[in-house]
Parts: sequence; structure tokens; C-alpha cells
Amino acid sequence: MDKQINKTNLTNKDNSDIITPMNSSSRMLRIEEKRTRKQLIYVIGGSVGIILLVIFLGIPLLIKFSVIVGNMKSGNNIIEQTDKTPPFPPILSSLNSATNSASLKIDGYAEPETTLKLFLNDKEVKKTLLSQDGSFSFTDLTLKPGENQIYATTMDVSNNESSASAILKINYIKDAPKLEVTEPQDGQSFDKNHQEISISGKTDAGNNVWVNGRFVVVKDDGSFTMKLRLNDGENLLTISSKDPAGNETKIEKKVIFAP
Repeated sequence: MDKQINKTNLTNKDNSDIITPMNSSSRMLRIEEKRTRKQLIYVIGGSVGIILLVIFLGIPLLIKFSVIVGNMKSGNNIIEQTDKTPPFPPILSSLNSATNSASLKIDGYAEPETTLKLFLNDKEVKKTLLSQDGSFSFTDLTLKPGENQIYATTMDVSNNESSASAILKINYIKDAPKLEVTEPQDGQSFDKNHQEISISGKTDAGNNVWVNGRFVVVKDDGSFTMKLRLNDGENLLTISSKDPAGNETKIEKKVIFAP
């Protein structure tokens, strides 16, 4: 009889140690509840901490604190991103093809807050830090006689340099143009058979010529000629030549028409 009771107790003890699917689910549920409660406590505590920080430290210090915490979470592995994109090329305002002044003003626009370098005949002559609107203006460039070339580049804070701007060319002409009138001669008289006379001469190629305000075509070699009908008596002839820079030379001659 005792053996049978002991056997029964042993069987019951063994059955109590068996983990059934129901027991396993209950245990996992209890673990999940504990985890949820712990997360809720963290959230509430964090919210209270943020409120206290705002009250006692203010928003600026809170932002700094958040940055510090963010760095700690990332293990201080800050990835430095380097700007390798160059600024766009500067834009220079257009110029006349020629000037008779050695001093030149030039304007333009480039990427704001970059350092602009201006080159005259391949030599750096100006350097300035641009403002937020990116505009610039220089009023005291000194040109050399003949052709001058102007361009600009910019560089940002990461030392990225832009391509050069479009090259502007301007011809500085300081001397008045040459002008020669070969006919008629000053003081020459014409009879009734020569009321219409030829006015001929030569100037620098590319110049414009006028005779008494009338435009005269100048050939590629600088020569010109035109016909002019005289009035009775004394006629004043004004021949002028003007170059692209605005320099001008005038010659006056008097001829007489005596029919």
C-alpha cells in the first residue's frame, strides 16, 4: 500500500515540473508586461526631465543638451561631410569694345559669400569677399593701351574654386585717329563744269567718317571717297573721323565754286 502511495506522489511531482504551452504563454506575457511598464516609466521620466530642463535651463541649453545626448548615442562617430561642389562662374556685365579712358568700371554677380578674384590681362588685380546678394563693383581698373582681357573666379569656404567667367575684351585707344584728305585742296576753286566734286582721303581701318554730317563708307584699307555738290561761292567742308573708342579728328577745308 505504501509503495502505491509513493508512486502516486512521485508521478504528481513529475507532472508539476512539465512546462505546458499554456504555462509558457503566461510567462512570456508577464515578461512583456514588465518590459512595457519599464518603457512607460522611462518615457514618463524622460518627459518630466525635459520639462524640468526647459524650466531651469531654457530652450537654447536644451538644444545643446540634445546634441550632446545624440553624440553619446552615436558613440561619437561623427561623419564629416566635405563640400566638393565649386561655385558657379561669376557673371561680368558687358563692356564696350573700346574706350578712350584708362580707368574702367566693371560690375557683376557671383555666388554670395564667396571670395572673388578679378584678373586683368592674367594678373590678379582685385580680391574681395562678396556679401549676401553676391553683387560686386570695381571703379578703378587701369587699362594698358591696346587690347585688355578681364575675367574673374570665386572660391567658397571649402576652398572650391569656380571656373573662370567669360572673358571680356576691351581696346583702350588713347590717341586720336589719323585722318588725311587728299582732295580737294584747301582754297581750291571750281568752275561751272565742276559743281560736283570728289572728296577723298584715308583714315584708320574701322573708323567712321562724315563729311558735313553725311556718313561716308570707309573701306577695309581705311580709304574713303564721296561726291558733293557745291553751292555758289565759298563752301566749308568739315571731314571728321571717329574711332570705336570715341576719339575724333576733324579737318576743315574751304573751296570756292565760281560758275
